[in-house]
Amino acid sequence: MKFPINTEEYQDDRKYFYFECKVGDGGMYDWINLANQYEAFYESEDSKNILDLLVTNFMFSTRKWVYLEQHEIIPPENYERPYLKFILEILKRYNQENKFEIVDIDLSKSYHVDYKTKGELGKYYKSLPLMIGETNSLLSKLTYDFIKSKKNIEKKFMCLMARSRWERTQIFSLLYEEGIEKDSYISHHTSPDEMYKPNRVLLPKDVDIPFNEDKAFSKNTWNYNQRMGISSVYIKSFCNIICESKWDNKHIQISEKTDKAITTLQPFIIVGNYNSLKALKSYGFKTFDRWWDESYDDVENNDERMDAIKKTIKYINDNVSIDEYKSMEDVLKHNFDLSQSLFKKEHYKYYTNPIPEQIVIDKKTNEISLRKFFAKNLDI
Repeated sequence: MKFPINTEEYQDDRKYFYFECKVGDGGMYDWINLANQYEAFYESEDSKNILDLLVTNFMFSTRKWVYLEQHEIIPPENYERPYLKFILEILKRYNQENKFEIVDIDLSKSYHVDYKTKGELGKYYKSLPLMIGETNSLLSKLTYDFIKSKKNIEKKFMCLMARSRWERTQIFSLLYEEGIEKDSYISHHTSPDEMYKPNRVLLPKDVDIPFNEDKAFSKNTWNYNQRMGISSVYIKSFCNIICESKWDNKHIQISEKTDKAITTLQPFIIVGNYNSLKALKSYGFKTFDRWWDESYDDVENNDERMDAIKKTIKYINDNVSIDEYKSMEDVLKHNFDLSQSLFKKEHYKYYTNPIPEQIVIDKKTNEISLRKFFAKNLDI
């Protein structure tokens, strides 16, 4: 086995399999993630051999084997397909199953998620209920006072919508029909396959740079989708209209979108599944019903919930001054402190900062290498 400090030459899915791992203490990994491959991998002839190779080489140097979805919810079909059973079969072969965890960021407490907690796999499942980590692990040395000092609100709203979906198109249309876009930072249709959609809107490059001015990024290359940083629009806007990842009323997913709003001291509206705010509050977060109506969160019907969200957005646009921001400081600080506390208590275990690594397996030779990443210093 060799351990090079690799460059981009290794980042080629045609030649290599990659398994992310979190560096721990004493020469041990905190975990090795077995969920990094495309779906087809787990249904191929190669999968058992590669997983067997991985486990036999690293079973004495990792504390956990995880099927870790840091950014998504594990859907029912992934339990029905051979994915997890393949993994568990191999771990049992080497008496490693006691190290196994299946983890995603589902906040739901309903019958919709029973498939994760029942049967043989149920005892291995753990929900990481909020995506608190990618932002905070990178910015953990930044304080509330530092971020507050960076606030420079220029517009009332921001709304980063990325891929087009029904609920996002509804919000996009509202912002333009009501003329709200003039006082907003907006993005919509930003994936490569949507390059020529008529409603494509991108943030201006002279605004969309990291607020910490990390020298690793330039104005010409920064993309707000980068998880390793936070766009300046977060500190230049008042209210974040967060288009969350789910709108199916099955899984409540609180992602990095909400985490970034909390970290950058923003009030917010969540365009997501009903009871998303209620779920946040159940973990101790405060929201903004002192300043506007949040009853949209209790509306289960999608059309009716959308109508209620639109009504709240219009109310904020017409009746809530940016000057109200000062009166929200107690809520914003409470959320920031709680987010940091939750991260330090639990979530840091499942994020790879400051120095993630990848185990790299050559598809042709099965040679194992290690790809190291060195965290860039923030210029603050």
